[in-house]
Amino acid sequence: MANFGTMEKITIKGFGPIKDAEIEVKKLLVLIGEQASGKSTIAKLIYFFQTLPDEIYKKIKGHKMGASLSMNDIVELARQRFEVDFKPMAISNTYFDIVFYYGDASSIHFHFG
Repeated sequence: MANFGTMEKITIKGFGPIKDAEIEVKKLLVLIGEQASGKSTIAKLIYFFQTLPDEIYKKIKGHKMGASLSMNDIVELARQRFEVDFKPMAISNTYFDIVFYYGDASSIHFHFG
């Protein structure tokens, strides 16, 4: 798992059952709430974003020498993985906005609508 700094944070708006959330991601994070309130969605999103940099690195490392790998290729890899992991939730929303901050001033942003 990537560790990019001291403070990771995720903001989620309009995704699945989550209307609006901003969560600091720490070593120990306890999610408490009613059934179907979005706890599993939050956990899955955090895992997705924490493992995505390693997947991108493996793609770059495994890429054929001499062949170009563009930023668009990397964005497409992230988009495809997001669709595989979250397609039912993503397509059921007319709008969502998710940003994961890695704690070192970098972030990944997914939005629709």
